[in-house]
Amino acid sequence: MKVSVIIPCHNESAHLAEQLDALAAQQYDGAWDVIVVDHRSTDRTAEVASAHVPLRDRLQVVRVDDGHNVARARRAGVEASDADAFLFCDGDDVVAPGWLAGLVAAMQEAPLATGLVDTARLNPPALARSRGRGRGGAAPTFAGHPFVSGCNVAVRRDAWESLHGFDEAFGGLEDIEFSLRAIVAGIPVRYVPDAVVYYRYRSTARALWRQASYYGASGPLLARRCVELGQIGRAHV
Repeated sequence: MKVSVIIPCHNESAHLAEQLDALAAQQYDGAWDVIVVDHRSTDRTAEVASAHVPLRDRLQVVRVDDGHNVARARRAGVEASDADAFLFCDGDDVVAPGWLAGLVAAMQEAPLATGLVDTARLNPPALARSRGRGRGGAAPTFAGHPFVSGCNVAVRRDAWESLHGFDEAFGGLEDIEFSLRAIVAGIPVRYVPDAVVYYRYRSTARALWRQASYYGASGPLLARRCVELGQIGRAHV
């Protein structure tokens, strides 16, 4: 199974090299490549990616100047790939050893998988505690259903195409919406606790406000989608 690791990036030059180093250290015997999607960046994101020597033979950079959310950037990465499956992670996080092999192994049996999101390693303790998350091993759930985390997800091409990818109407919560559509379509989410991503919280007030505004605007959309899907029921977002 050939896989593409797709990294949507907007102004991630400060942290991207650390993520690429972690990917370069992954062990996987099959064919794989890395696609960095430079989405409207105004910093050196593309230069950092292109200059990364350990991944040079398997890395391409795609520039996207339209659209306003991560769902658009992920779609651009898929469109640039000829792989059988796609793994998504973010440019400011760090994948743990075994991440790639763990998710690919899960996709041998399941078309959609997600891993553990560790918020303790890269964040000051006070910030991690304030967000109420840690390294707990339970799968994330919404309205009683497991969902994929957009920063740590693997999907086979056939499932991606049948679901038409992430909904670009959602500036946030697009991973939950995608998961709900998958469940209704009979595609369960496989949880792989050993496929770990170390998640980095936004640390400035401006970045936190921007993230919260995306979530806030997407909340009513997600509530309506829950009703539209019927089988999920009316959920409070």
